[in-house]
Amino acid sequence: MRRHSFKLVMPLILVEVYWIITYIIYRYGIIKYPFANDSRVLIFLTMCNLFFAMGYLIICHHKRKNCIQNVEMGIENGKKLLLISTIVAVILYIPNSMRYTGNWYPDVFNNLVNPGETYQKVIASVSENGMLRIFGFFDIFPFMIFPLMFIMWDFLKWKLKLASSVTAFGYLLLYCTGGRNMPILLFVLSVIVTYIVKMCSDRISLRTFIRDTLICVSSIVLVIVMFTMNLKSRTFYSDDVEEQMTITSVNQETNHSVNQETNQGQNDETGVYLQYKDLIITIEQKEKCDEVAKIFPMYTNPYTKQYADPDNLLYKAIPDSAKFLCVMADAYASGSYHALSVALRLEHQWTYGIGFSEFLQDYLNMFTGIDIKSITYGSRVAHVTEPSMVSVYGWPTAYVQLAGDLTFPGVVVFMGGLGAVVALLWRDILEKKNVYGIPFVSQIALFLLFLPANCITFNSGGYFVTFWGTALIWLISLQKRKCGQEK
Repeated sequence: MRRHSFKLVMPLILVEVYWIITYIIYRYGIIKYPFANDSRVLIFLTMCNLFFAMGYLIICHHKRKNCIQNVEMGIENGKKLLLISTIVAVILYIPNSMRYTGNWYPDVFNNLVNPGETYQKVIASVSENGMLRIFGFFDIFPFMIFPLMFIMWDFLKWKLKLASSVTAFGYLLLYCTGGRNMPILLFVLSVIVTYIVKMCSDRISLRTFIRDTLICVSSIVLVIVMFTMNLKSRTFYSDDVEEQMTITSVNQETNHSVNQETNQGQNDETGVYLQYKDLIITIEQKEKCDEVAKIFPMYTNPYTKQYADPDNLLYKAIPDSAKFLCVMADAYASGSYHALSVALRLEHQWTYGIGFSEFLQDYLNMFTGIDIKSITYGSRVAHVTEPSMVSVYGWPTAYVQLAGDLTFPGVVVFMGGLGAVVALLWRDILEKKNVYGIPFVSQIALFLLFLPANCITFNSGGYFVTFWGTALIWLISLQKRKCGQEK
């Protein structure tokens, strides 16, 4: 009983611990953020975490009516869904190869040697050829292959095993040779989430445990290697960066005079470089940021004046070979909290229910000329000062994107509802063995993982359709089961 209860709350524990860690990194991590001590951010995030936990626990402790779940029928329907996904993914393989690699087939050797060049080439190609974007709306089919195949492996016939495995591996090659990290991350996240589901199953053999653990660990290693290699290539990182960072001490008092600038808010007497209400970026912060930027610009942000602090104890303790990965992970996981500080001080402007999705905003503007993006929090925070104290090319957190539609108090309440949905989905998979929930739980995991950064699942057409498509599949399965019980 206790073991089952732990399995029920395990996602809650993992998510809450992860969110807390991202804030701790923001406050005390390698990168020094100018607004890290903002109490409003701490209070807001604490409220969001509490409401998420409350919503989750309410559903967890709610007694559900026992029903007879036809597991065999669910597996058979899952096989049909896997077959359809495999067929569609095979048909779309060449167009997707053009999208991800710029070639009719993945040129593994050349693309892996210089993934940064491949990335720039593909981005330019997709921008010039808008037709390639259309195929992104069908990403739901290749995405569903691996989680469905992984969860039902022991029930599949060898022909479907072979077809789905080859197709999944083919798409993994596209992701790895395309120079982009998000498809690889989503693929590996689906592996990890499905692995957790299988480990929480009532029955699992030692052979299955060893096999699935090897697959999961290999996937984690893959995403770390590809993430590091892709970013190093795209940012022109060199091995002597860490040596220069070690030699340079940005925390020493500078003796040179501050250059005279006309930027708003800069004042040599007060030490203020930029200020918005009670948020201040000091001249000292700017100078240290500029000094690190001379060594490696990607370790800084020219707008927020955040920088990787070479005197940070954690940075010093990390081996040089892992420092680049850790700094980039810090920026991805926590960097968007900076924009949250500014947004919490702005007046609310309603974004007509689409502020959470850049994809919807772009297409509304394309077809109607209506500009919603300019009134979103993410856009307005970049214009509160001149020059901007918020990155014009960075990500706002999902909290900021959602607040345009819900207000910040509304986001706190929304987090309670989100926790309830996550708990309902997890219980359905764990207790009812609902195969149709597997693809959606991976999408939910991606949304929760990127919540501190942005609404990743709603910002492009492919992610948007995949998220809501898998959600619809799960909801239809719930409705069918409900109708079956009533009969």
